Amino acid sequence: AERFTDLRKEVIEGILTLLHSGIIVGLATGRGKSVKEVLRTQICNSSIHKRVLIGYHNASEIGRLDDDSIPSKYQSLNESLTSINAGLIETKFVLDNARVEAKGKQITLEVNSPAVMQDLWNCVSDVVCRHAVVGARLVRSTHSIDILAPGVSKCSLVEALMQELERSHSDPA
Repeated sequence: AERFTDLRKEVIEGILTLLHSGIIVGLATGRGKSVKEVLRTQICNSSIHKRVLIGYHNASEIGRLDDDSIPSKYQSLNESLTSINAGLIETKFVLDNARVEAKGKQITLEVNSPAVMQDLWNCVSDVVCRHAVVGARLVRSTHSIDILAPGVSKCSLVEALMQELERSHSDPA
């Protein structure tokens, strides 16, 4: 419900407290660059942007808040999802009830009305099953369904955080 607004005051205050204490913070989201824009407006001190790791598009792309190259602006759809995407755009119910965005390692369907979410989920699940892409996963929120390429997981952000911590401890301060 709050995806088009800034982070709640208590959330941003908590993040800022961690950052000002020198802690590296990781945020995993299904969203793309819009989350970077929101965070940059609410974390005004750009010197701490390097301590914020963001897992964009369900952590299929991971980058620091100070890195403008991630998420990538132009990405072709991962080959593992092309048959699923073709099946979706051939399905009238999908096209009538959702906006489909397919790029990188994720296909996102933004539902036109919450009233059809369950029916859309069932329809999309059927399309994914018919195309039998081993390891592809579906996740959903109140407003969208994401189809993820094999291997995509928000858990990847935890691995990236561990690597960042190792780097920060091995680099001279």
